[in-house]
Amino acid sequence: MVTSVEDNSASNAGTGIGTDDVRTVRMLHSSEQPRDTMKPRQANEKPLSLSDLRSLRALRDELRLKIHLGQQEARDRFQELEDRWSSMQRKLPQLDRLEADVDYAKAVLLTIGRRVVVDLMAGYRNLRDEVKKQTS
Repeated sequence: MVTSVEDNSASNAGTGIGTDDVRTVRMLHSSEQPRDTMKPRQANEKPLSLSDLRSLRALRDELRLKIHLGQQEARDRFQELEDRWSSMQRKLPQLDRLEADVDYAKAVLLTIGRRVVVDLMAGYRNLRDEVKKQTS
């Protein structure tokens, strides 16, 4: 049995170690543990202590906090993206109007461009015909 583990809850008060932890240490060191999960202890391997459990609990708590903060960071980043999404949604009607204005301007420019092309074509044909008459 482990001598460094005490059941006295007063001596463990404020350490983050409870009676479940004490039981865990005792169980790990007892012969009551199932044989298929027990590994033979190496000669230089020290027995599990409350200090080991404190370290394990501290690591676990640290990881829990980092995960929580990481999730908070993800929530913050998501909120930033949501704010940008809302802003875009508010601007969509303006973009629709702008697109309609651009489509109208494009149609006007194409109509003007066709007229210019038709006028130029007529001018070049007239010039060609006049040059043909003068040379014949």
